[in-house]
Amino acid sequence: MYRRILATLDGSELAEAILPEVGRLAGATGAAVILLKVAEAPHAMAGRPRPSVVAGVPEHAVVIQRRPARTYESKQQAIDRIGDELGGYLGENAQTLRDRGIKVETRLAFGEPVEQILAVAKDEDVDLIMMATHGRTGLSYLFLGSVAERTVRSAPCAVLTVPAPHAPSEAKRREPVHRTAKRPSRLRRAS
Repeated sequence: MYRRILATLDGSELAEAILPEVGRLAGATGAAVILLKVAEAPHAMAGRPRPSVVAGVPEHAVVIQRRPARTYESKQQAIDRIGDELGGYLGENAQTLRDRGIKVETRLAFGEPVEQILAVAKDEDVDLIMMATHGRTGLSYLFLGSVAERTVRSAPCAVLTVPAPHAPSEAKRREPVHRTAKRPSRLRRAS
């Protein structure tokens, strides 16, 4: 039925809720799984100023310098650093499926999530894309959109979306940001 399943993860527990479903389907069909994490494309950036050490001057003393020394991270260094961090994340999640005897590969892509999901699905010739939905509605849906919905509309293959078991409902998000306690009245009745 399915030979290759692409499962998307975004680093959230809600997205990871798809893994048991991926395991069940891949185990039942013998499909190989590709776990995909799409990250924002990094930019070269300046780091924090390095602490300067002046012989005999305590660290908390004021030292006037023309320019603070900065560490810089090139775009490639940022990609490598993020790749190491997210590679570990993908590896941990892949291992849970491998422990069940499922063949798993991992992919890390940089860019816009829907574009990258569709590109990997096409390049890897997957039969099915599986992804969790976060249950966004209302304004958050309007502003953030739905990666799942846009993927379903444009995918070159079948897409199975699974609602995350504890996706926040709109009612829960409507709670006030702050609450005020009722204060007892300090007015006394005149006798």
